[in-house]
Amino acid sequence: MTKRGPKPGLFTILTELIGQKFGPNNQLEVLAVNPPIACRQRTMKVHCAECAKDPEMFGDGIYNFNAVSVKNKSAICGCNSRYAFSEAQNVVGSHGCVKKGA
Repeated sequence: MTKRGPKPGLFTILTELIGQKFGPNNQLEVLAVNPPIACRQRTMKVHCAECAKDPEMFGDGIYNFNAVSVKNKSAICGCNSRYAFSEAQNVVGSHGCVKKGA
């Protein structure tokens, strides 16, 4: 019978995701694991290359996602059709549609 070591902790599992890319076009890259906040789930800093192309709407394209959604590769950023825009983004977005003729 072989002796098994302890299971890796959540922080170890999450740090292994740093540098990995995911998303339909591998546009999301995991940058860091954020420090835990009391009584809240751990979050991760993720950069979206597609969102970064539109700084007026999405700033630098960096998001803080729940670590579980990053681990499951189900994080939703601004270029995803299921993303919930803020009021300011809706105003900018409506002007963008006018400029593009949509």
